[in-house]
Amino acid sequence: NDHQLDLTFALPLFGDGIEYQNPKKKGNGYRVIEGSEHTSTVISYAEEQEVHKESRRKGRQRQSAERIKKTLTSPNSLTTYRHQTVTVE
Repeated sequence: NDHQLDLTFALPLFGDGIEYQNPKKKGNGYRVIEGSEHTSTVISYAEEQEVHKESRRKGRQRQSAERIKKTLTSPNSLTTYRHQTVTVE
């Protein structure tokens, strides 16, 4: 159940770079290495499931924080205090 993703760009961005004529003296010049417009990658099913799991966790944390913020800033919210009975002798 892995996903294969094939990417194509208008510019040759994949694998491009520069190669120095003399790596110790970079001022001597370089050569441009042309890249490719195409590449593909595989996203494993396990990796995808982990991403979904993390997204759900982050979403729950955000929802919980928003709920708490809404409760604390709501003008109609009631503050409850716990009362304890104390006997003094």
